[in-house]
Amino acid sequence: MLRFNFAEVKESPIKKFLNPDVIFTLLLIAGILMIAHLQKLVIQQEISNVKKDIYHLQAEKRKLAAIAKEEKILKSKKEELNRKLYVISQLDKSRNVPSFLYFFANPSNTKGIWLESISENGKSLLLTGHSFNLNQLSDFLKKISQKLGNITFKNAYRKTYRNEELKLKIDYYTFQVNVEKK
Repeated sequence: MLRFNFAEVKESPIKKFLNPDVIFTLLLIAGILMIAHLQKLVIQQEISNVKKDIYHLQAEKRKLAAIAKEEKILKSKKEELNRKLYVISQLDKSRNVPSFLYFFANPSNTKGIWLESISENGKSLLLTGHSFNLNQLSDFLKKISQKLGNITFKNAYRKTYRNEELKLKIDYYTFQVNVEKK
């Protein structure tokens, strides 16, 4: 025959909670809470990183805006310079420098001579100048006759500069020449 024990067994409250199912459930809940907390921390770290990236990108955007503004200013200056260069080139193309001026611009042609005035009237030039030495004046006139044209003397005379304070006396020659250009 079978034997049954219908006596009530008293369990302690501690044993009741040490049941493997309850422990497993508690551990599962704790694990889920831990995973949720870790995910929250990871998401907060990602948000922080994204905010830093946004701040850096905004700073870069401000720098690029300043560079774009500077570029716009430089482009306008470049356009202005190009317009000025165009005007200068047009003036240079339309400028007509008389060829005889190149002769007088060469220092070797005017050595020892200082010109006071040069005036052009059609095919003739009127030169007024000074020299300390007649030989240099002679060389100057030879070069003019070889390179520019025929010379006709208007006048030439000797002058003396005096300064009593410095006790200085300097003789020089003043001349006026008419040149018929070739």
